Amino acid sequence: MNMDQLLNGVVALAALAWILGKQMRPGPVRERSLMPFLFLAAGLVQVLRLALKTPLPLSDVAVLAGSLAVGCALGVARAYSMRLWEHDGAAWRQGGWLNATLWLVSLGLHLGSDLLLHTPDLGQVSLLAHLGAVVLVQREVLLLRARTAGLTPAPREARQRRRAQQG
Repeated sequence: MNMDQLLNGVVALAALAWILGKQMRPGPVRERSLMPFLFLAAGLVQVLRLALKTPLPLSDVAVLAGSLAVGCALGVARAYSMRLWEHDGAAWRQGGWLNATLWLVSLGLHLGSDLLLHTPDLGQVSLLAHLGAVVLVQREVLLLRARTAGLTPAPREARQRRRAQQG
């Protein structure tokens, strides 16, 4: 394992820890967050860097697409596993043990897909992009659930109010 792969693995695990920590605590449902897009962009850069060094066989692209499809389906399940309620006029959410379990299953399946790949470390290198994509799917389904329940996504100020309450 070279230094780039190690760094990418550490960043991906830190991202997963951040996501899990955020989803296990009560917090506002927001319409916009840059973090999933940053994960997705950084992960795609890593995959492209690897693809420029080692051409990716079509079978590897198919395995990644399958892993992404399963990850997105689990993202939908995670969105439905989260508790939703109204707090200060805005939608709030919190995940529980099922949400955390679905995250671990999703991570295990993605990293397990590495066994089917011909390109060494492609599963690990693509993890950050995978996390970004599945978090976006989960967020959109959660927003849809909130709106369907008549809840309003929280304005940006709700985030600052939550930090003040925790501080």
